[in-house]
Amino acid sequence: MTAAVGILLNALLVFVPFLAGAFRLVPLTLVQWVIVLCASFAVFPLGELYKALARLAERRPRRVAKAPLSAAGTFRTRKRRIRLHGNSR
Repeated sequence: MTAAVGILLNALLVFVPFLAGAFRLVPLTLVQWVIVLCASFAVFPLGELYKALARLAERRPRRVAKAPLSAAGTFRTRKRRIRLHGNSR
């Protein structure tokens, strides 16, 4: 509903001479239309590039930072200690 009201108001501004004059609206030149169209269509390739980069980032394995070792040759996880190199401690 809101979009329809916005479109109607824009149409009134453009097609009713009194309103067009009050807002000092003038027709666009051919060069201005080309600029508008190029800027409008630039959104599509940029959006596709963003999605392609996002898919690429999801496929790459993420590097996990290693936990620092303690003096006993173990490192702590949230739930338990993990022993490295067969230490018997």
